[in-house]
Amino acid sequence: MHELITLAQAYTSVNPADCPADDPQFFLNTLWNGQDEAAIEKGAQELTAFIAGFADPNAMIAYARRLIKVAKHTPGLESQHNDATFLHELVNLGRTYAAIDPVDDSESGAKDWKAALNRFAIEFEDRFPL
Repeated sequence: MHELITLAQAYTSVNPADCPADDPQFFLNTLWNGQDEAAIEKGAQELTAFIAGFADPNAMIAYARRLIKVAKHTPGLESQHNDATFLHELVNLGRTYAAIDPVDDSESGAKDWKAALNRFAIEFEDRFPL
């Protein structure tokens, strides 16, 4: 629950503009703009779909939060960091990457890119807190 609340805080901190009606919605935007029980139910279904298949849903939610925070502080993204469509695509990119779940193969000397990205996001978050 803590990770979900901090993700919501990160999302609301960028004051996202609503997705256009013809754009696919995602749980953060649905809940941000929802005004009734139907929106809450739709948001819950979208969240369930978002975390489906992950052994540790909290880690995926924390990763999505870090992606949003990084976008907020990345030069060149000033005009997009509060665009709900952009944030949707960014979070979905992170979900797709996390689903690949690259691992360290010490025999071949391959690097664990997922760990490297997580370290970068954590270090960036420490340097640029909300």
